[in-house]
Amino acid sequence: MDRRKIKSENTVDGLAWAVGKQLIPAIGGYRLRNLECEHVEAMLAAMTARGMSSSSLTRVHTTLTRALKWAQRRRKVSRNVSELVETPVGTQRPSKALTVRQVQTVLNTVRDDRLEALWILGFVLGMRPGELTGLLWAHVDLDAGVITVWESLKHRKGKVWQGETKTRQSRRRFKALPIAIEALRAHRARQAAEQLSAGDLWTGTGHVFTTTTGTPIEPASLRRAFRALIKTAGIPDKQPTEECPEPGQWHPNEIRHSAGSYMDAMGVPPKRVASILGHKGTRTTETVYIHGQEIIDMTGDEFEAYGNQLVTSRPKELATDGEKTF
Repeated sequence: MDRRKIKSENTVDGLAWAVGKQLIPAIGGYRLRNLECEHVEAMLAAMTARGMSSSSLTRVHTTLTRALKWAQRRRKVSRNVSELVETPVGTQRPSKALTVRQVQTVLNTVRDDRLEALWILGFVLGMRPGELTGLLWAHVDLDAGVITVWESLKHRKGKVWQGETKTRQSRRRFKALPIAIEALRAHRARQAAEQLSAGDLWTGTGHVFTTTTGTPIEPASLRRAFRALIKTAGIPDKQPTEECPEPGQWHPNEIRHSAGSYMDAMGVPPKRVASILGHKGTRTTETVYIHGQEIIDMTGDEFEAYGNQLVTSRPKELATDGEKTF
């Protein structure tokens, strides 16, 4: 694998974890030419027995497959034994999506929250947490009702920076529902008031969603704010399942899953849900999220039931101020 082709430092961290913490301790004692399918199967089986999650198993297995493919191209091995092994199913987290009723409850609860617009965009557009906190006012056209997702706020080892979206398909433009645009208008007024109040302490970054002094919202702060919102809404912890017997707390990532499930329940076609979420096709959308730069028009007939449900589940007037801060 060519390190120069890997742009994301988080990806580098993931590969380092897979190689240094998992692959080397498990099969590092074998010479490449002596590595067999049975060794890979035994390694993955042992990891599964230790309770490793399906996503982590996939990461380890994929990393090994890519490394052996690199070695095969350079004739270091005659075959890629990792490709001949299936990834086992590991442990699963509890349900990753709020129910339709729970989403509606949360949308009612966000009234007066200083991040009201962020939560609405998350549940309505299915934006990732980093896409929400990385959204710039330069990418929002309130008059045209168009929101462009072009960048994402990245974080690594306590540092945050503006970077590219997760994938090329993640770059997308929305002709958003009125509820989203109205929320952004109210948020802009709220942010202007916060800037006036902060005075010289305000740090202008151009971000739509910031702290009360204008700095970017860090992941830990967003996580605390979301869990506080969930608690206020009276939503219980994620329920235990047979695969994962312990209950779990909700995470901002699951706003996106909930949005996909909500759109599906409201009759939005899977292909449209996939384009909204920034997926290349419907496979990921249907298996994970549903339990060019085309403007995705969410004001059309396909979204009528979805939009009507959102409007009826919300108060008639959006708040323009609030007391909650980080």
